[in-house]
Amino acid sequence: MSALPKTATACTPSPRLDVLPPRRGARRLGVADDETRLALLARGFAQLYLEVEAGWRPRSQLARLMTPRLYGRLLDGWVRPGAPGRVVRVRGVLAGPGRYEAVVVVRRPGRFGAVALSLVRSNGAWRVHDAVRPEDGATRPHPECVD
Repeated sequence: MSALPKTATACTPSPRLDVLPPRRGARRLGVADDETRLALLARGFAQLYLEVEAGWRPRSQLARLMTPRLYGRLLDGWVRPGAPGRVVRVRGVLAGPGRYEAVVVVRRPGRFGAVALSLVRSNGAWRVHDAVRPEDGATRPHPECVD
């Protein structure tokens, strides 16, 4: 099996958004394989979010991929009706045990932007713990949502 590059681009096929742990008896992935898998997960989440943001998909599709607190924060904002953007590039790093930090460069009509993602492994599954767009500044927690 050939190794995939650490960077997922717009030419990379859309990944299966599988945040569940590997099946029993599955081959143990190495660190490079884990980083590639997490980069693809970050890319897939960002593309899905762009489609939700544009109104092409229901928000409920994001719920299982992120923490309840983040889901609640995003309910109040991040709406841009129209054509969805597309993911151009993903750069990420394992920031510690059970933590992956990524920057996703996205292209929207007329401009480029970025989304910073923090993925955390909890109960054997990876979830998006935090997502920030620089142009939005700090997001505030939704009063009804807690972890």
